[in-house]
Amino acid sequence: MEEKYGKVYRDYFSVQTTNWAVSYPDEDIPGILKKPFLRDVSDEYFGRNVAVVPLYDSAGDGRLCYLAVFNNAGWSPVAVGTAAGFQGVFNNIDTAIVYLPVYHREGKLTAAGDPFIYTKNHEVKSIRGGNERVQKMHLVKKYTGTAMDRLLLDLMVQGVFEGANTPDFRDAVVLHRITKVPLPDSNWVRVNCPSEFRYLRYRGPKGSNSCIAEAMFFDADGKLIRGACIGTPSAENGKTWDCTKVYDGSKHTYFAAQDADTSWAGLQLAIPVRVSRICYIPRNDDNFVKPGDLYELLVWDRGQWYTMGRQVPDTYGLDYEGVPAGHLYWLRDLTEGVEERIFTYEQGKQVWW
Repeated sequence: MEEKYGKVYRDYFSVQTTNWAVSYPDEDIPGILKKPFLRDVSDEYFGRNVAVVPLYDSAGDGRLCYLAVFNNAGWSPVAVGTAAGFQGVFNNIDTAIVYLPVYHREGKLTAAGDPFIYTKNHEVKSIRGGNERVQKMHLVKKYTGTAMDRLLLDLMVQGVFEGANTPDFRDAVVLHRITKVPLPDSNWVRVNCPSEFRYLRYRGPKGSNSCIAEAMFFDADGKLIRGACIGTPSAENGKTWDCTKVYDGSKHTYFAAQDADTSWAGLQLAIPVRVSRICYIPRNDDNFVKPGDLYELLVWDRGQWYTMGRQVPDTYGLDYEGVPAGHLYWLRDLTEGVEERIFTYEQGKQVWW
């Protein structure tokens, strides 16, 4: 997901006469926005624009209202605007972000309107549901990918899965070569080689440290091939990232080799076996839904979050039924982790904001 900012401020050493704390001394301005040394320089980054946003009620003409964006824990105000009747007016905000109009009263944030997407065409697209339609949802992550995740995917391109009948792989045969950026989750490939092999491995391209979370080889009958783990030393020369992590059945552990260019992680089999399919999972951010954790799905409606219930999955995914359609959602992992992100649900997929 492209990095977004909402607003950009420059911090000066002197009080800025255009600052809201100076212009509105009687307003209860939230957080860092009340700092009088800030100057709004968003127009230098996003150009000039004006967003006119519907509000639930009138705050009184000329009173301040705010736009909040979602962080890992909730809504955080980033923009200051003025109310005009049942509308809030905000200048020079970033596009392709979900904002929530809020008031700050008696030290607390309250929703002032429905969340909305400010589109690249500078249109306000409200997210309000507004009908009785419900849907089934299949959820696989609680947080979108980061720049590091994309780098880890890129580093697998030109990596190979090989079979051999000598432990040093001098007779290695390429079973599959990764020629395009893989999916962040399971990648399935068919193998058309008729030969049988005693040794199997994943070997990453130069500079990749052969980072991989999971590699699974399947025999001609579709059964998972098991064997003794073999490979080059891990990056910390211990068990945290060693080659056993590639074959431990968990997509949340991974192998990272000590040598960036000539490393690999493999299996030694008891007898030669023909490989029919391979499934591999890149090293990832550990934000997939995973078995054993307690999750809760929240739906935003008319100014607050409502729960759709809690679940402990036994597979890598969650299924909810009867979820109100067209709203904003938040999947929480109540067991561990801090990275969580709001999303909409479109055409059967999570769309992150």
